[in-house]
Amino acid sequence: MELSEELYNSLEEFIYKNEPKKSIPYALSILDLDNGKILYNKMKTLDKTPLYETFASIGFGYTHFALYKCPLEIIYIIVIQLQTFTSYAIIEDETIFSYSLKIK
Repeated sequence: MELSEELYNSLEEFIYKNEPKKSIPYALSILDLDNGKILYNKMKTLDKTPLYETFASIGFGYTHFALYKCPLEIIYIIVIQLQTFTSYAIIEDETIFSYSLKIK
């Protein structure tokens, strides 16, 4: 779950230069959503930051989904396509993982 300085700097730069999305409209399996919820709750309880971990992928690995907990204790869902960060959203609570990935 720990990340390299290079990955940390890339994530922070991406978040700084881009606006968060209000929704992440991808169809993930129930298993992937459950894995995301478990990982989110685990990250919430860990004091160490930054943390980063992939929890799902679709399209034979074309698109990945990861959670990132920054030093300010904010947890983001990050969408990665072909190893490039493409979008992100701030996670307020675990309801984002309720089978639709919609953010209020």
